[in-house]
Amino acid sequence: MPSANGGGPGRAILYARVSTDEQARSGYSLAQQMEALRDYAAREGYEVMEEVSDPGQSGASMERPGLHRVRDLVAAGGAAVVLAQDRDRFARAAVGGNRRPANAGRREWELSGGILRCAECNRAMSARSHSKPKRDYFYYCCSAGASDKPHICTVSKNHRAEDLEARTWEAASEILKDPGRLRAGLDEMIERERGGGGRGDPAAEARTWADKLAEVGRKRDGYLDLAADGVVGRDELRAKLAALEETRETAERELDALRRRTERLERLERDRDGLIETYASLVPEAIDALGSEERHRVYKMMGLKALLGADGALELSGDVIGFSKNGISSS
Repeated sequence: MPSANGGGPGRAILYARVSTDEQARSGYSLAQQMEALRDYAAREGYEVMEEVSDPGQSGASMERPGLHRVRDLVAAGGAAVVLAQDRDRFARAAVGGNRRPANAGRREWELSGGILRCAECNRAMSARSHSKPKRDYFYYCCSAGASDKPHICTVSKNHRAEDLEARTWEAASEILKDPGRLRAGLDEMIERERGGGGRGDPAAEARTWADKLAEVGRKRDGYLDLAADGVVGRDELRAKLAALEETRETAERELDALRRRTERLERLERDRDGLIETYASLVPEAIDALGSEERHRVYKMMGLKALLGADGALELSGDVIGFSKNGISSS
């Protein structure tokens, strides 16, 4: 597995687990896993930040103290990757070097930045926090409804952030654990963007508009020659040049839009390749251990959108989620 890019690989958390007490006693032991992880980290140039293990813990169970420790370390920052291993492969989950999601109320908000929206008014949900003596509480709410603007939205209910984020990640992480579905969804997203709402291939369109622009230049030169020879009068020349100028401006606008569209396609293709390279080989534990920043980044790269109803019903959409809307009932 390749090392991280830019400025050296950085610091790594090593995570090892055996799934049953029997494996802990006689199978592929924690000591064997940790030794292999140390060797891999040394080969790739990682500095080991901490070694974490879960002896005799089922992979289906979320009651894993070691995994919780990994999450706490990731949330605290300073780690570039989480390294884990099964019998056949190493897995690396990148957790650093990404743009941070909104940080309000001393936490990372995974569904910020327009990912989570109100189902009634389609406005982005806002982050809210409420402090009590023993703990802090965190919520998402509609920015319009919470601001007492009933003419815009009547939904003023607060929804627990931990619940919404867990339900969203449950759906998204299942896709990350299914490389075939992940690639198919990303390919679909790219093809829809390439179609551009019924438009054709951007490269072919760009050639067409470039040809139009060249034709405008040739016609302009021809009209000027005719005017110099006295064949075309001043008023006629002015009208013809004005029409050509309109065509030129249209062609340049279209070319600029196509350039932006091409850049977006290239970015989507890079995101697709990066997502598949990073997550397709990960063991489930490494995916489960991803922190809030990395989850936020995954959602953005997947083009995920979440609509939240007043009753707490969460509806996820996006090509990668499954080519159609995927409803998740309120828990």
